[in-house]
Formats: sequence, C-alpha cells, structure tokens
Amino acid sequence: MTRFLLQILSALIFAVGFIPYISGIIRDRNKSDGITPMKVSWIIWWALDVVTLVSMYVKHEVTGGIITAVCGSSIVVVLALRYGRPGWNLLDMVCLSGAIIGLILWKIFDDANIALALSLGIMIL
Repeated sequence: MTRFLLQILSALIFAVGFIPYISGIIRDRNKSDGITPMKVSWIIWWALDVVTLVSMYVKHEVTGGIITAVCGSSIVVVLALRYGRPGWNLLDMVCLSGAIIGLILWKIFDDANIALALSLGIMIL
C-alpha cells in the first residue's frame, strides 16, 4: 500500500512540475524574452523518458511517475517543435550519445537494466 501511494505521489509531482512550464510556453509563445524550450533538448529528454518507460515495462516495473513524465515531455516536445528554439549544444550531444549507447548495450547484453540505468543517469546529468 505504501509503495502504491508513493507511486501516486510521484505521478502527481511530475504532473504539477510540468504545469507551470507548459503554461509558460503557451503564455510566452510570442514573446522574445519568454519561456522558449530548446527543440533538440526536449526531443532527447522525451526519448530518454521513453527508453526508461520501455525498459521498466520489460522489467514489469512501470509506475505512474514515468508514465506522467512521458506524457508531460510529449506535450513539451509538441510545443517545442512549434515554439521552440533550434540548435544543439555539447550537453545535447553527450545525452544523445549516452542514450544510443544504452540502447546498443541493451541489445548486446539483452538486459533492460543497462538502458534504464544509463537513461536515468543521463537525465540526472
């Protein structure tokens, strides 16, 4: 029961965390000094969330928190594609490389934990 309640709390925290950012993007979409997400950064973040979700699914450990994270980042990606800034930075390249390495290692070793650990580590970075 405690685990279930913590999973619900996690999902709620993720959802509440996305609300101000998403509303800020929508509110500031025509302002030059407003909230403007980086397209590539959010696509990478969304991809890492999806890799995390899939690897958790394979391990039968999907939680509401990761589902909420994927949904929230999906909304931000759609908004970023419409209102975001283009361009790459070094951190984007490192994160994308890490995600690709995680998927390759998952395939080689047939272990979803590798992709999960790398995805979560990259998100922390």
